[in-house]
Amino acid sequence: MGHSLGAHLMGYAGTWLRERGRVVSRITGLDPARALFEGKFAFFKQLDRTCALFVDIIHTDPGNYGSNKSTGSVDIWPNYYGPKSKQPGCPRTPQVTFSRADLCDHDRSWQYFIEAMLSGTNISAIYADNYRDWMKDYSRSNFTIYMGDLINTRARGNFFCSTNSHPPFGKGIEGLKPDYVIIS
Repeated sequence: MGHSLGAHLMGYAGTWLRERGRVVSRITGLDPARALFEGKFAFFKQLDRTCALFVDIIHTDPGNYGSNKSTGSVDIWPNYYGPKSKQPGCPRTPQVTFSRADLCDHDRSWQYFIEAMLSGTNISAIYADNYRDWMKDYSRSNFTIYMGDLINTRARGNFFCSTNSHPPFGKGIEGLKPDYVIIS
């Protein structure tokens, strides 16, 4: 498990071991860093589904400090409603770079994961091809997973959920519903 740059370091370790005949069973990426791993300044290989038998990624600050690409076996997108989504309870206005307030969205990944580890089934997510499908009709899917240790390692794809703004973050099955709905 790794957060931000640490997520990519775990991916590098998994790839390094694979090249030497060993396979890591699981890597969890907590909001893997975007800088140096995406876009025209992508100098390094990012954490992806080839780094371990199962790679789960929690995206909480996509397009800012965190990656906005689906690269895991499972990618969980809490409170996602498009690029640069904000987490409930985090500042909506620009903050001093690298301040606690500025890193609030980025840090929610490990806060959610800790809660998921402690509660087991409090943070669940539902499958959808993309966030627009989730927001238009979240009830179309009946494939749900739990974040944390109880995650279904046979699951694949993008999973979405909503959370509370303060602990406990998990909403149980209510978290399968988006806070915003797209009406077509």
